[in-house]
Amino acid sequence: MKILTIVTIITFLLVPAISFAESARPLSKVQFGDKWPLSVDKGVVKCLPIGNGAVVFEAKGKVYAVNGTARGFAKKRGFLLIDEIWINDPNYHQMIKEIAASEKKPVKEIMKIIKPTKVSISPILDSGVSLCH
Repeated sequence: MKILTIVTIITFLLVPAISFAESARPLSKVQFGDKWPLSVDKGVVKCLPIGNGAVVFEAKGKVYAVNGTARGFAKKRGFLLIDEIWINDPNYHQMIKEIAASEKKPVKEIMKIIKPTKVSISPILDSGVSLCH
């Protein structure tokens, strides 16, 4: 009976670890072209077995938190925030100029109100999340 109990406990502890191991996939600007959202040209997206799956992106020896789970563990695990390499939408400045002209206000004034938008992070996030399942 004790052996059965021990085996059952070990099974419950190991099965989640086995089914949710770290996974990784290389990604690059070449793959995604204009949809590439980062200032680095390549790296590796990973799903770490932390919480419900921490999606991180590794590039040039640094690890960046991509999803909320990874951001929640960033300080504890030493992850940087993806914002450091996540590029602004190149259409932002044109949009600000158009708004300023229509409002008859200086561009700098509009820029104080409307902060830069980012290129969609979905190529990185979706690739990482797919590794978590």
